[in-house]
Amino acid sequence: MNAIPIWSNNFGLSNIATTGLVLDAFSIWKTDTFPLRTIQLPYYHHSVEKMKVIFKKQTPPLITQVLSKALLLAGANDGCRVKINYVLLKNFNDDPSTVATLLGLLAPFRDDIVVKLSFLNPTLPSERLSLCSPQIFKFHELFKVVTDAGFSCYIFGTEEDAQIGCGQLAVQSFRR
Repeated sequence: MNAIPIWSNNFGLSNIATTGLVLDAFSIWKTDTFPLRTIQLPYYHHSVEKMKVIFKKQTPPLITQVLSKALLLAGANDGCRVKINYVLLKNFNDDPSTVATLLGLLAPFRDDIVVKLSFLNPTLPSERLSLCSPQIFKFHELFKVVTDAGFSCYIFGTEEDAQIGCGQLAVQSFRR
């Protein structure tokens, strides 16, 4: 099983971040007793084939499969939120039609999730794949697409300081 970052905040609640690629993990977490505040799912595209560009060593499950399990787990934890961490990648997933297709898949879960549009934290793996974030205007354009479709959404990170963005691709540095 892949390592899944789990951390606690000052209130004794845990956050599960950068997860969703190992469906069996949800069964394990459901039996644990730590209270959850957030479950964050990294999805970069609606197409599994496109997702394989980033997650080369495994085939990611369909987002609808992951969301069903994440929402069941969240439902067992009062106040737990499920977030789709959509890291915007220039010329990969940053056009409105790609986002609209993903939102179509997410529509049945609209009221139960938050879409987080994130800057990519530059890492050696992201550089090797020639991946970078688009400019801020693209974030604002896609934020409007997401909110116009009725989803809760926010932008994470800044163009000036990409280091505070999401660095999921860093996990590839630790794989064999």
